[in-house]
Amino acid sequence: MGITHKQLHALTPPTRVPLPPKPIVAVPSPTRDRAETGFDADTARACLRSKSSERATSGKDSTMSDTSSPGGGPPGPGYYPDQSGVMRWWDGTQWTDRTQGAASPPAAAVPPPKKSHTLRNVLLALVAVFVLIIGGCFAVVGITANEVNEAIETHQAEDAAPGGPDNPLTIVEGESFDVSGFQYAPGWSVTQDSLGYAQVEGLKVTNGRSDTDGAIVEIKFMNGSEVMALVDCTTEQIPVGQTTTLNCFGGDKYPASYDRITINDTF
Repeated sequence: MGITHKQLHALTPPTRVPLPPKPIVAVPSPTRDRAETGFDADTARACLRSKSSERATSGKDSTMSDTSSPGGGPPGPGYYPDQSGVMRWWDGTQWTDRTQGAASPPAAAVPPPKKSHTLRNVLLALVAVFVLIIGGCFAVVGITANEVNEAIETHQAEDAAPGGPDNPLTIVEGESFDVSGFQYAPGWSVTQDSLGYAQVEGLKVTNGRSDTDGAIVEIKFMNGSEVMALVDCTTEQIPVGQTTTLNCFGGDKYPASYDRITINDTF
């Protein structure tokens, strides 16, 4: 039970209850004359026993009187009822805030310690970085794969175009023709050298493509599906719009007969 210091000082000090004076009983000496005392020793002992019994049953003793200091001063330290009836501790000079049977104040609740999530946050950050890296790699791989696919499709289209590696173009001696932007001029001819090998002379080409490029072509003398002779022709790198003459050389004898001449890019 809580009480302020101001309230403690306002309480009235406990009142000392004076003890009743003890009766003085004259105990006659057994050697004294009976006529002098008026009663014998047996009568005196009976009287003492009667007085002791009265004190035991009188009920005058109390905590306050037992602890009272002699001479009529304040009572000694102990628990006494204050003005409100509460058994309060008196230290001999003043009341205190100690009371008999007072419950101890409940202990303050200690909040549970907060959990640290530092390790979890670091792991989540690492996972996020890993996902970003993997995602970036997949994106780069995907873009590269698309570019490669486009390049492959472009080359396949060029190879399948007339005059490409997979689609030889039939040409007529002396006439002009075009192979994928390379414009071949008229006036060229087929012949044989002094050793009888097939040759192509006077074949000129103009680069009509979008970039500098060079010509590497095969000119074949065909008889049905059989190649009777093959002549290879090449140029240096030709700037866009420039014309140059192809260098041709053959390793096969000039055929006695053939039904057509074809041209195609070697690569």
